[in-house]
Amino acid sequence: MIISYKEFNPSPALQQYVDKYWISSFTEAPSHHLSIQKCMPLGMAQVIIHTMGRDCDIYLNGEWTPLPDAYFVGIYKDAVTWRANCNAVLFGMNLKPECLMQLFKIPVSTLFNDYTDISNFLNKRVNTMADKMMGLSDPAMLIKIAEDFLISRLKSTNEERTYLEEATNIIRIEKGNISIDSLCK
Repeated sequence: MIISYKEFNPSPALQQYVDKYWISSFTEAPSHHLSIQKCMPLGMAQVIIHTMGRDCDIYLNGEWTPLPDAYFVGIYKDAVTWRANCNAVLFGMNLKPECLMQLFKIPVSTLFNDYTDISNFLNKRVNTMADKMMGLSDPAMLIKIAEDFLISRLKSTNEERTYLEEATNIIRIEKGNISIDSLCK
């Protein structure tokens, strides 16, 4: 099996929301066994789109379950076991946890150690974004579709920055080396 994984930085307009974009592809002869993968906790929420269709399964409660074409992934505390079919292409957006609320009105706590089909939370616009990505494997095209969508989400929210956003920004700048008292000030 040949596994390819590449990360890409977001545009400056989205850097406070998106940590990285990534694309992963799996290529093997159809007669080979599927390769089991482990994803370690990232401390990020994610949007993942299987651009070639339902190509992956997740191992939960002792059985393999198909993953949706497009889904949100919450913050996990444990490693996640999954597998990809041959010729699978996955495009992901690693979102800063507080941005799930800012961009999608989803409290990150609702997806702790969980994932859900993107259509469970969003309207047809996000399905349109995922539909535009179907069949594509070019990172530049996938990133453009994602960035256009995210920028349109930002324009529609028109919210001021919150204390949560400011606090998480300070914690990141200080690399976690700040007391609660200092953070409160």
